[in-house]
Amino acid sequence: MPTIAIRITILSAVMAAYIGVAFRGIEYDPMEAGPSLLAYFLVIIIWTLIAVPLYKIKTRADDEVLAAFAFRCWAITATLATLGIIIFSAMDIASAGEFRDSPIIGTILMGVMVVALNYALTFVLQNLLSKRRRVR
Repeated sequence: MPTIAIRITILSAVMAAYIGVAFRGIEYDPMEAGPSLLAYFLVIIIWTLIAVPLYKIKTRADDEVLAAFAFRCWAITATLATLGIIIFSAMDIASAGEFRDSPIIGTILMGVMVVALNYALTFVLQNLLSKRRRVR
């Protein structure tokens, strides 16, 4: 379960940063983007943070089943939240991101990036976990 939590957190943070830069845009001071980046991160991850404990209480699932549910729940809710943010950014005249006028290209690039990062994180975390088990 900790590896799923690490993957979800890193992927959510990367998605929030990408959305902030690619769709919203950073104006004059990068510190101005901080609150919106935090809001994007929370919107992407909040539904999983709510659903996983409720699922565990309801089903009393073991760690493997709970981890699989957590990642599936995150994938679905993060996709829906991201699409909502992208649609909002495309309609917002104050947005100044690179992909504001072409959200389909930006969304495809983000999808490819998130999938590649997910596989890389899975590989790295499995290797770290297997090395840690061999040392003990």
